[in-house]
Amino acid sequence: MDELGLADRAPVQVASAHGSISAMVRSDASLRRGVVSMTHGFGAWSGQPDAFATTGVAINRLVSPTDLEPINAMPRFSSIEVAVSPLAG
Repeated sequence: MDELGLADRAPVQVASAHGSISAMVRSDASLRRGVVSMTHGFGAWSGQPDAFATTGVAINRLVSPTDLEPINAMPRFSSIEVAVSPLAG
């Protein structure tokens, strides 16, 4: 967060190879440098503007629909490479 000039509760864009979401950052000293941890929320309806501060975010927008766990065929929701950048505006 320091390298990006972000303070707690700053709005950011989180992007993967499969999509992007808007979110709010919070520091966590228990995470290693370069690691992002997010909880899944429902977020806005598809096609609606992001209201991440009140509705949370749908992290499924960051995952691949074809990268499935071999045991249960669920999409992989961990170890996804993302880029975090300050949200414009």
